[in-house]
Amino acid sequence: MLIADYSYEEDMQVKLQEGIWQGITLSADIFRMVKKNPDLANVQIVKNI
Repeated sequence: MLIADYSYEEDMQVKLQEGIWQGITLSADIFRMVKKNPDLANVQIVKNI
């Protein structure tokens, strides 16, 4: 990207979207883990992520 094309607002929007998708993916992984074993403790979930 050229410096002249840089937009702070656009950059922040892209980073926000990436963070949202990472959060959704993490939530889905946790959901699958707990669905397989509902007795997992929070500490066990964190260790498996």
